[in-house]
Amino acid sequence: MKHFYFLFFPFLCMAQAPVIEWQKSLGGSGNDYANSVQQTADGGYIVAGYTSSNNGDVSGNHGGDDIWVVKLTATGTVDWSRTLGGSGNEVASYVQQTADGGYVIAGTTYSNDGDVARNQGNSDAWVIKLDNAGAIQWQKTFGGHHIDAATSVRQMADGGYIVGCYTLSENSGDIIGNRGGADYWIVKLTSTGNIDWSRCLGGQSSEYMRAMQLTADGGYVMGGYTSSIDGDVSGNHGNVDYWVVKLDNIQEIQWKKTYGGTGTDILTSIVQTTDGGYIVAGHVYSQDGDIAGSGFHGPLFDDYWVVKLSSTGTI
Repeated sequence: MKHFYFLFFPFLCMAQAPVIEWQKSLGGSGNDYANSVQQTADGGYIVAGYTSSNNGDVSGNHGGDDIWVVKLTATGTVDWSRTLGGSGNEVASYVQQTADGGYVIAGTTYSNDGDVARNQGNSDAWVIKLDNAGAIQWQKTFGGHHIDAATSVRQMADGGYIVGCYTLSENSGDIIGNRGGADYWIVKLTSTGNIDWSRCLGGQSSEYMRAMQLTADGGYVMGGYTSSIDGDVSGNHGNVDYWVVKLDNIQEIQWKKTYGGTGTDILTSIVQTTDGGYIVAGHVYSQDGDIAGSGFHGPLFDDYWVVKLSSTGTI
């Protein structure tokens, strides 16, 4: 049994040890996982993940794992919570508060019932728009006949949404231009959740997008990992590399870079920095290539690997 678990630390200077201001664990008798948390405009927090529980703090489970969304006050008290899903398994990867005070969630569904309107085969990317009290305003599934998942979502200035996904569907359903295996799949939605445009990026092996955000120049940056050596991918160091792609505001590739060594190196987070560059982070098994000299602590286990990039992707 696992629970959502939250720690809040007040701001402290570097010389002081952190002091817990409050902490909360939330869940039931099943497994409960938090994947994303964001502070809300009222000083509280919105948390999204998934749950197999239907007791304790959790109610309304539809079967299997459901997306579980919890709104907390500034002191960690539950304001409201909501389970979303069907009789299959669902997971939320990312939640963001929207300009209207509601919330948008990116995740994955294996269901075709309950809160899920359709499934095109296996798993679909699932985007859900909630109002400020947690009621569904709209929900949409996207994908093809194989495995598709949404890992991130950001609201854009036009009120629409950009969704970071990966797809294993080969040119079926909503998927056009799959290079083979798993591809990065970036989807632009209108404010009501209809597809405006989408694009696949990758090679003949596998690419899994884990993080994406809007950039200051109106474009997009996305990161994850790749095992390809062709198509949109070049410079693979061997096995699995971090892969970062920068698109401009008309979806054209400005630059793309692989980072890593001959082992398995998996990027999980990317953030643009105030100087126009990027911080990327993940975990690595390599101790050569770009990682040589970084103080690798292995070889039995993987290490965190944090990389600061310039605005053009140079380390």
